[in-house]
Amino acid sequence: MGIPASCEHPEEAFEVIMWLQNAQNQITQLEENSLFPTNLEALNSEEILSEDEFFGGQVVNSLFVDAVKNIPSQYVGLNYAAYRQYFYDELRLVQDTGKDVDEAWEDALAGCYALEETL
Repeated sequence: MGIPASCEHPEEAFEVIMWLQNAQNQITQLEENSLFPTNLEALNSEEILSEDEFFGGQVVNSLFVDAVKNIPSQYVGLNYAAYRQYFYDELRLVQDTGKDVDEAWEDALAGCYALEETL
């Protein structure tokens, strides 16, 4: 999350961000709105490990906590968005115009190679 330089109330915006990300608020949001926490302190809290009647009394959040803790990190390079755009553009052409999939793939790669030469 970020606060734009043009923000009229940056201190208040920062307080909102801190509130959104704090562990207790995220636990509350899970209980009230089913929003699964991203805060590691909240993920380690016993409060989120309650039995779920809908699932026959299972503690389903324990499965989600384990999954979150075992997600491998992914590196996104500096020019990721620029490379990705070639593939998005070609996928859209396949979807909207019926462009041949193999041709779209080759065109996306050609765009990436051309971009690489300019960097």
